[in-house]
Amino acid sequence: MRTKTIIEGFKNSQKIRVVINGIIVFTTIRDAAYNLFGHLEQRAATLEAIDEIRRRRSFGANMVGFSGRFRNIDIQVDLI
Repeated sequence: MRTKTIIEGFKNSQKIRVVINGIIVFTTIRDAAYNLFGHLEQRAATLEAIDEIRRRRSFGANMVGFSGRFRNIDIQVDLI
């Protein structure tokens, strides 16, 4: 049975680098959504940053990373 895509336009196995408040984590989109973070705010901020990359790519920008502040957390997400 096929697993539903978490973020449209990206495979769940897409490797990413996440920097949260200065701490670097290498993971996949699936692990960032389900397994990695213990706090809801960290998980939600990561998924919002990935969704921002997806949204800007849909308008034609060739983005491979995004940095910003979501849910009062400084976050940077880069596609690997």
